[in-house]
Amino acid sequence: MRSVSGVVLGISCNTPESKVFGEFDAHSIAVQFSFLAAIAENPELLEPVQKNLADWQRQIEASELDPAMATVIRLALYGLSFVHIFGLGVPDESLQKQVIETLLKLARE
Repeated sequence: MRSVSGVVLGISCNTPESKVFGEFDAHSIAVQFSFLAAIAENPELLEPVQKNLADWQRQIEASELDPAMATVIRLALYGLSFVHIFGLGVPDESLQKQVIETLLKLARE
């Protein structure tokens, strides 16, 4: 089972959990855009991702963390990934680090 704090850590380092959201470099963002284009053309390609993320949601709900808090953390990570993918209000590196540290703190409480 993935720990919620493990996934938060995965955002800022090279761990298996980071593959959920991807890295925030230009190559990874291009790959994510390609994925979006592919699922726009063939929505069935999204089914394995939907199943994987639904499984992850079930796992975090079953973790030691309150299910609502775990879901808030997951959605915050999706939002962080989203702003990087689309270049919309990307926080500077210092603030992003603070956000990740805050999410880690929440995940460990």
